[in-house]
This record gives sequence, C-alpha cells and structure tokens, in this order.
Amino acid sequence: MGQNHSSGTYFHEASVKDHFNSIQALWSDEDLANLIERLKEMTLNFSLDKAKFARLLQLSVAFDDLVSQWFTDFSHDRASQVVDGLEFLSAVIMVSSKVSLFRKICLLFVLFDLDKTGCIRKDEFTIFLKAVTTGVHRIVNGVPPPATVMELGGLSSEFFATLSNQVLYQQDLLMWMTEAQFSLHYLSVFSRLGCATFAFGTNHRYQLGLEMEPRLQRVPAPVLRLEGIRIASVASNESHCLFRTEEGAVWSCGSGFCGILGHGDVQDCRQPRQIEALAHAKIIDVAVGVRHSVAISDKGQVFTWGAADMGQLGHGGVEDREVHEWAYDPKSGGTFAYVVKPTVVMGLFGQRINARRAACCNFSTAVLTDQGHIYTWGNNTDGQCGQGQKCPDHRLIYVDPHMQRTAMQALLVPRKLATNNTFIKLAAGGYHMLAIDSYSRVWSWGRGLWGPLGHGDQRSMYDPKMIDTLKYQVTADVVAGEAHSVCLSSLYRMTITGSSQDVALSPFSLLGLPVGRVDLANSVRQPVTPPNTTLQLSAFASAKLMQVALPWRHDPEVPVVNPAEYPPAEIQESIVLMDRGLWEGEWLKLETTDFDFNVKMSPLGAKLPVRTGVTAQIMYAVEGKWEASTDCAGKLCVFECPAQAAEKTAPEDLSPVIVDLAVKCQQGQGYACIFILPKNVELFSVEAGPASAPEGLALQQIPFGVMTYEHGAVLKKHITRLINMRIAEAPEGVPEDVQDWQECREDFTGRIFYENVATGEKRWAPPQINPNTHGTLLTVQEDSFLQRLQAMLELNPKGIIVCQQSWKPDVELVQLAEPVLEQLTVPVVLVTYEAGEELKSVVSNGSYPWITLEVQPYGGVCAWGNGTYGQLGLAGIENQSHLTKAQNVLTSETNLFANRPIYVAHLHEHQVTSVACGTAHTLAVTQQGEVFSWGAAEALGISLEQRMSEVPTFVEPLEGLVRATKAFAGHYHSFVLGELPFRSIV
Repeated sequence: MGQNHSSGTYFHEASVKDHFNSIQALWSDEDLANLIERLKEMTLNFSLDKAKFARLLQLSVAFDDLVSQWFTDFSHDRASQVVDGLEFLSAVIMVSSKVSLFRKICLLFVLFDLDKTGCIRKDEFTIFLKAVTTGVHRIVNGVPPPATVMELGGLSSEFFATLSNQVLYQQDLLMWMTEAQFSLHYLSVFSRLGCATFAFGTNHRYQLGLEMEPRLQRVPAPVLRLEGIRIASVASNESHCLFRTEEGAVWSCGSGFCGILGHGDVQDCRQPRQIEALAHAKIIDVAVGVRHSVAISDKGQVFTWGAADMGQLGHGGVEDREVHEWAYDPKSGGTFAYVVKPTVVMGLFGQRINARRAACCNFSTAVLTDQGHIYTWGNNTDGQCGQGQKCPDHRLIYVDPHMQRTAMQALLVPRKLATNNTFIKLAAGGYHMLAIDSYSRVWSWGRGLWGPLGHGDQRSMYDPKMIDTLKYQVTADVVAGEAHSVCLSSLYRMTITGSSQDVALSPFSLLGLPVGRVDLANSVRQPVTPPNTTLQLSAFASAKLMQVALPWRHDPEVPVVNPAEYPPAEIQESIVLMDRGLWEGEWLKLETTDFDFNVKMSPLGAKLPVRTGVTAQIMYAVEGKWEASTDCAGKLCVFECPAQAAEKTAPEDLSPVIVDLAVKCQQGQGYACIFILPKNVELFSVEAGPASAPEGLALQQIPFGVMTYEHGAVLKKHITRLINMRIAEAPEGVPEDVQDWQECREDFTGRIFYENVATGEKRWAPPQINPNTHGTLLTVQEDSFLQRLQAMLELNPKGIIVCQQSWKPDVELVQLAEPVLEQLTVPVVLVTYEAGEELKSVVSNGSYPWITLEVQPYGGVCAWGNGTYGQLGLAGIENQSHLTKAQNVLTSETNLFANRPIYVAHLHEHQVTSVACGTAHTLAVTQQGEVFSWGAAEALGISLEQRMSEVPTFVEPLEGLVRATKAFAGHYHSFVLGELPFRSIV
C-alpha cells in the first residue's frame, strides 16, 4: 500500500505468521475502537515500552508469552526497544477477521487522525502509509516490504494535489483505499471481497450501494457492503438496484419510493440490504423497470413489486386492496397504487407456468418460460409487449385523468406472445424488447424511434419481427438500452498450420467475421486434425490455403480467374484467399503493394480510360530533386507539396500550385500527375484555371489530381523502401541509374550540377533512382464486391477468405441477397486488411499453409439504435460512416442513429464474452477479463474531459487489478464482477 513496487510479484502466498494467528479473531470492532482511544491517551508519540504495550492490550496472563513475542517482533530493529503503537494497531486492524472492510477503513481514519480534528493532514497520511505497510509486513508473510519515507512522501504529495482541501476527510480516505490499485492489492489480501462487485457512474439515488454515498463515482470502486458475498447478476435502473447472489438471495439498495426495494416500506436504502421476503426462495433471475422490480425463483414463480400504475406488476386491476397499497400523489393530487413486498404473479403460477428469465422495459414486464414461451404485461402503447395494436385485453390507462392525451394501452395480467417460435434469451430496453429464438436468430418489437429494432427504419413493431440482417448469424446474447441495442454473435476462428515438411510454420489463429450462413457452418462441424499437427479442432472446413489474385476492377464479361493459372479442380480442393476489391471512386494502385491510394482527379485534366486506366512507372518527386524535362517522360508522377504551399489549406490557394505542377509534368511528357496535399486538407476537386499554362497548351491532355497527406506518407515510405532495396542489391551499393553521374560545380557561380561522364548529359537536380514499380490510375464506377464474390462462389471452393482493402481495413457486416443465402453452401469469412496481409505473407514463404475454420460462439459485437452519445461505439472506423444524422428544426436537437445492426469493428480482436447497455452507454467484457466502455462519460469508469466516448475505451483503473467476468449497466451507471488478484487471509 502506497509504494511503487506493491505489484503482484510482491504478493506471494500471503499468510499470517504463526504466533500472530490468534490476533485475527481476538478483538471486535468495538474492542479495536477502545484500543485506539487508549493508545492516544497513553502517549503523545505512540511509542510503547514493554510495560505500556502490555497495559495497552490488557490481555489475560494466558497471553503473556504471545504478548512478549509480539513486542519483540515489533521492536527488535529499534535501538530504543519500543513498539510503534500506530504500526501495531494498524496491522491488527488490517488482519482482523471480525471486522468488515468498511469498518477497518473507518478505524484506520480514527487512528491516524492524530490530533482528533476530524481530518488527516499530509504528514499524517505519510505516517499512515508507513505504519500500515510496516505493520502488516511484520505480521504477514508474502507482502511487499515497506517503501522509504521519501517515496511515501511523494505519493502523499501526489494524492493531496488532487484534493480541493489540503486535508483528508474520511470519505477521501475511503475513496483512495477503494480506487487506488496499490491499496486495492492490499485490500484483496486483507478483506473478504474475493469476487468483488465494482460500481461506477451516477449515484444520486443511492443505486450504486457505495458507502458514504458519493453523488458520482468516476472510477470503479468495490461495493463494500457486499464483502464476502458472491454476486451472480445485477439489475439496475434510474432509482434502484437488485443484486442476486450465487446462492439465490437478493439484495437491494436505492430510493425506496413505491416500495421498489422490496423491504416492506418506502424508505431509501443507501447500501445493499437483503430482501427478507425472498429469503425462502432461491432466485435465479432479477430484472427492474423504472419503478418496479421482478424476481424469478428456481421453482418458476414470478415475484413483482413496486409501482402498479401501468399494470407492470401483472397482479390485475389496482382495485384489489389485498395486493396493492395506495398513497397520495402530491404532484397530481390523486392517488397511486404500489406493492411493497415481492408478491407472486398468480396469473402465471396459478396456470403452472414456470418462468426462467425476466426482462423489464420502463413500464412493461416480460418473462421467458422453461418451454421457450414469452409472456408480457404492462404498458403496450408502443408495442413493447408484442401483443399487437388491437389486443382484446388492452386497458386504457390515463397517466393524468385531466389530460386526455396521456392515455396508455396496458395489459394488467400476463399474456402469451402469439408466435410459433420458441426462445432462449430475452432482453428489454426503455420501450422495446429483443429475444433470441432456438435457432439463434434475433427478434425485436416495440418503439422504433431511432432504429433500436434493427429493421432498417424507425417504424414501431407491435408484433415480434425477425431482424433480417442477423437472420443467418449465430447470436449468443442480446442487451438493450433506453433506445439502442447490442448483440453478441459468433466469429470464425481460422487456425493456420503448415503442410510442408521443408518449411516450418508454427500454428497460429486469426479471427474473421462470417458472411452468410453461420447457422449452416455451425451444423456441419466435425473433429479435424490438420496435417503435420496433433491439434484436435471442431471444424466445418479444413483445406490448403490458395491465394487468388483478382483484377482491381470487375469485368462481368471476363472470367473472375484465369483457369490456366488457377485450375478449377485445385480451387475446389482449397480455401481461397481473395481481396475484397475497390470501392467506387478514383484510385492509384501499385504492383508492389496492396495499399489503396485514394485520389481525386481534376475535371480540368484528361479523363481516365474507364476500362484500362493509366499505367506507367512511378516517379516520386521531392521538391528540388527532379527535372520535368528528363524525369517526367513516360512516368506517372507523384509530387510532394512544395514548402511554399505547405501552410496553405484552402483549395483556392492550393489549386494554382497544383495546376502549375501539372503543366510542368505535361511539358515533360508525363503520363499523369498526382499532388500530395498538406496535412489536415481533405481531398478536393481542382477546378482553378491553368493561369500559368503557355498559349495553346491543352491541359486536358494529362490526367491530374490530388492525394491526402496521410496516403502520401504511406506512398513515400513504400517508394523509399523500394529504392533502398535497389541500393542494397546493386554492386557497391550504386544502382545503374546513377553509376555514371558525378557532382560538379560551375566555375564562376559555384552552383552544383550533375554530369554523366559517359554521355556528357548535365542536369541541375540529383539523378533519380527508379523505384522500379508500376502504378495504375483507375476509376471504379461501382462497388462490385458482391459480383466478384458470387463469381468465386460459383467455382465451389472449400471456403472463401475475403481480405479487406487498406481503404477500409476493418471488417463489416455484409448482407447477401436472400436467394444467394438460401443456396449458399460455401463458407465465407471477412478478415481485416492486417490479417489479410499476414495470410498473404504465409502463402508467399513456401510453407504451403493449411487452414481450418471453426465457429467461435462469442467475440462479435453488433450495435444499432440511438448513437447520439456514442453508445453504439461506431465512430472512428476508418473511412466508414455508419450513423445517420437527424435534426429537429423546432428544438435544434440533433440525433445520430443506425437503424440496422452494424459491426463494432473496434472490438474485433478482443474476443468479447459479455455486453451490457445503460441508458446512453455500453460495456463489454473480454475473454481476457478486460472491460471496455463507451457512451455518456459519467457512466464509463474512466476520467474523460469530453462528455462522451464514441469508441470503446479500455477501463484502465481495472487493469491488472481484477479479471472481469460480467458487466451490468443501469441508467447512467455500471457494475463489473471480477476476481481480485490475491487470496484473502481473513
């Protein structure tokens, strides 16, 4: 605690030393408080000789030998042979097994409030750090040695610099001990937190259950009241939270209005408290709405409690006074009904319907039965109950009887969904619901505003409807926020091994995004052992990997592959590796790299031939190191931005410079001209007239355009590498291009020029080394990926791996036409540009790679719905914009949304196993135990200056501290379950 080296390597099999074992259960909370008071009364400097030490402890004679041993252990390295009372008592407090962690922190605060002012000064905090670390090191084996006073003083200064006052109050100490990683390492050893529940976000209604009730918990902190209790799931909303334990008990905290906490009253509960009314039942699932709660027992009983105003409890009409209580509503002057204790929904239990899962919209409830059926009740105004617009059981309920337009359609008792499907998962957002059927397909219904239903529009659905985009995916889980949805779906795992005996290849794996029939691949898996390995894989395809080079542009009149180069019989026995192909636009492609250089050609220049484009050797021109008369001829010229134009950003300022270079290139008989723009300048169409062109010179004879600075940097790096390769391969490091050239100076001016000693040719610029690569400028008029893929599918390979291009390097969901999907038998997988480059390098090294495809049932994350606060995590995906902007002209409110599932590419390689949605934020937990969050800043568990994060962000405070297993989200707050790193000794 409090030193830089309190890392995991210093905590090794911690255990209390034998002669200190009895201390752990010796003193209670009250006893320790008395010891602290006695110590402060006995001495001013807290130093105790042997007599004072015995008088402090006041133990019976049976402890005399132990007391003597304790005194020796705490004083043997002191010249004065005294015990530091602060060291001893702080260590005793830390190792106590009779005191809760929260009370330990409170006792430590009292102990180190040395002058009893109700606060701890910086020097006292340094003493605290030194005393605690030294004391526990004397009592416990396997903990870090104490740091130096100088190191601890530096830590104190660093911490106090974050405080508004230069003193530490009890809440500040609690914050530091439960948020700082090094202190939490100690707490994992000296508490029973074990599998801890970490909470963060807003806490204005005590829904986090944290001690001392912070209004906003910025970073994750453990819920101390749940110490020693293993939580299985958490359900939370705006005002309250339910914690379900692994043993089936339920604890609740938050605002108690309407009886939503289930404690038989309407009192607030600031820290979790067990719901006694459920103590007789083993609860297997919990869910909450805005003002109601649901729990399901292992016997299938459904318990509900809280507000009953919209029929969300399922107990029938509120006129039944045996079930409902009534209270005065000061806002409307009327009354409202509620239930303060968990009460069985007899409409289900009486019919012997056994529920297994529950989900709640704001004012609606749904349960999933053991037979796979769904029953819903409560508010159905927007179709969130899925019972249709004309359900005969609808009851009209007025939120305010004096306002006619507040009428809501509600179901007062459970009603079964009229569908032939059976379901295995269920989730609910603010006003919509999601379910996964027995074929792992996703269905949705409810309010469609901002697209949370995923059907490609914003229409509300009053009956369940399958999400077509995910029809053939295998979906493992779904979750929903107020108006957005997230699902966890399968990926394909590709295991690459070598089938050559001569070239070794260590097996490795890559992940890809399925295209098409994942359900079919899942059904044909069988045990496979790749050649030359002992691996045992459950695969749906396994064959040699064959790279097929396709033309950059698709021509339907030309076969997609040359049969002479790629025999059809060989293709049918292989898994084919192919590039996706270019998108609509204008491009520069080089024969020596797969990178896509996006360009914008000027309408002032010659048009690019549609079928052939313009192909020539590349000449990369650095300012002052080229001559138009000799270097441009027959070349595709790429010009760096001249120094005098580097600060310009406006197209009208840059256009004359670009046109001037194009004219010079044309005069030098260049084939085409590309200008690299300055930093932070987007592509634009050069339309300024050729002011510097000589009379009668037709600029339209040469194609010219622009390229971004970023793409120019990639091109320069590649050209430099090619030139360096030529230099390395040339005799004496001098390529033939420059062999006969010498640097000379003019006699009178001293100006440097270059002369070819063999030909006598002279030039002012240094002679250029040809990179020996050809480039092609081409126009792609339409994205022909699906046509290329269809043509490849007709060749019937064992599988197809599609490599993304560098322009859009991230994978994305690809929707094939329904007739293609219905007949599709060849598995197709999309991989990132980087993964594609890795596979191509394996093919080229001569190891004859063999590839085996498996279905990984987790890892893929798709999101859709409202993304205004970044909760979809779809920003920052290179050259892809998935969100639609909508602006209300009356309110000036702007919303961003996606109305169909979009793949969250940022998480592609992270192997996500758990997802959760709050009102405007989302969380994900990976197989490695990492946590990512995105959306509204206050709910993310990280310190952000911005009001949101639009991309998944690593929750760094948990790194190296816990291995997270599950995440749960509430209104603007979150919970993470995770194992603390070290075994407890208490």
